[in-house]
Amino acid sequence: KGGKSIVVSRRTILEREQRKHARERMKALKIGERMKGRILDVRDYGLLVDLGGGLDGLVHLSEVSWSRGVRPQDEGKRGDEVEVQVLRVQPSTRKDRHGRVSLSIRACQQDPWETHAEILREGHAQKGKVVRTAEFGAFVELAPGVEGMLHISELGGKNLTHANQVLKDGEEIAVLVERVDRGQRRISLS
Repeated sequence: KGGKSIVVSRRTILEREQRKHARERMKALKIGERMKGRILDVRDYGLLVDLGGGLDGLVHLSEVSWSRGVRPQDEGKRGDEVEVQVLRVQPSTRKDRHGRVSLSIRACQQDPWETHAEILREGHAQKGKVVRTAEFGAFVELAPGVEGMLHISELGGKNLTHANQVLKDGEEIAVLVERVDRGQRRISLS
């Protein structure tokens, strides 16, 4: 009446229903459960994955791959379908209205320490690629996802201050596995 109009919107109602549906979906998740998801966004700290039903989770940088130094943008792009495993579910609180779901892609992949068990024995000799150098030595990739540490004292010079004085990144060298600590996932090389 009187020429006045009313503007209405369903947006708030739809958003509330979506949050309710996402909370119900979150309650149904089980730790260790594997599922397919689609990458929503790629960030420096990890991948945001849509699990369906208005629920998304984060694959932290450390859970993207077994290999060290992998960047999330190297492992996937927006729209890619990935298999993930649920690591943690934190329900919503007053501080965090939406809750959080922690996911892992690496948990769905074969552990390289199990895949390459034949090279992880003391006394085994083989060629490896230098992946990075430091003051205390060099990290050598024995197989994809399996790296060992070659201490600077093993490089032969007494006056060395950095491994890059003897070795360069990408160089292939022959090494011997001295010690394997499966608990700490460390390999000492000679």
